[in-house]
Amino acid sequence: MSKVRKFFKALGILIVPILLLAGAAAYYLHQQINVPNVRSLAEGKAHTVYIASNSSLDDVVTSFKEAKVLEDTESFLWTAGKMNLKKHIHPGKYEIKQGLNNRQLVRQLRSGKSQAVDVTVISQRTLERVAGAVGKQLEADSTEIINLLRDQQYIKDLGFDSVSIASLIVPDTYRFGWSTDAKGFLSRMKTEYDRFWNEERTAKAKKQGVSPYEAMILASIVESETNKKDEMARIAGVYLNRHRKGWKLEADPTVKFAMGNFALRRILLKHLEYDSPYNTYMYEGFPPGPICIPSKSAIKGVINAEQHKYMYFCARDDFSGYHNFARTLREHNVNARNYHKALKARGIR
Repeated sequence: MSKVRKFFKALGILIVPILLLAGAAAYYLHQQINVPNVRSLAEGKAHTVYIASNSSLDDVVTSFKEAKVLEDTESFLWTAGKMNLKKHIHPGKYEIKQGLNNRQLVRQLRSGKSQAVDVTVISQRTLERVAGAVGKQLEADSTEIINLLRDQQYIKDLGFDSVSIASLIVPDTYRFGWSTDAKGFLSRMKTEYDRFWNEERTAKAKKQGVSPYEAMILASIVESETNKKDEMARIAGVYLNRHRKGWKLEADPTVKFAMGNFALRRILLKHLEYDSPYNTYMYEGFPPGPICIPSKSAIKGVINAEQHKYMYFCARDDFSGYHNFARTLREHNVNARNYHKALKARGIR
């Protein structure tokens, strides 16, 4: 055998293993990058993963483990390393579809295209409760929200003070990025407040003889009086009639608020003597600020209040949640006696 043939034979012996190793490596890379690695769920379902601000790659993997996203964590980490994911981690809520391979998954995370979340802000008794509810829907910390709402300079910059700040929140469902922080949330609420109190609604409030702020205060009283949306405009009309005549509003919910006792079932004479600027049995006009965070329905009930001559209302004795309305004190007293009689029959004193 010539030296040339021997050389090529030896070379072949060397090349074959190299080719086999190269093939194996290529297959391994293919498996690492292109084979589906997101666990299957029910058809049409996706894994929901929340990635917090300032998360590391380890934090991302921990989130994936908690959500049981990956079939193989090591292959994901290998791909993430090759695609430099650690320098391109974006916070947010991610909907991860089943069947994605590591390359596709890393690309989704690098893109920062997270899902928006619908945050529902409802009527609440206090701002603390609003913050608590928001903190369960966004990354924003409820304590940070409250701390900002107590920061005098911050709320002054928003155009409010320590009392009027309760009127900042206009309940509704708003779309946010999940990673929105406390300042981002409150800044958005100021934007929505300004958007709600446009020229048309401000003009409607003025037509009722109140400012937007007074409308929010009255709406908080209406909200505390009834959960029947179809009755809010009528109740608002009663209070506006009293206000126009220079009467005291004499709203029971303001007494409960003044006393800090929302469990009161019946307001007695001794309760009416509780001295507080929020007690509308003692002081004329509107209380200094809202007694709750009123719903949009209650606010609209005020600025679109019914035009009628009712001066009184009392809960119906059928406990339906609706009220009987009266023009005269005599009519009202009849309604009140019937209601109190029903209360006694139920053992409520």
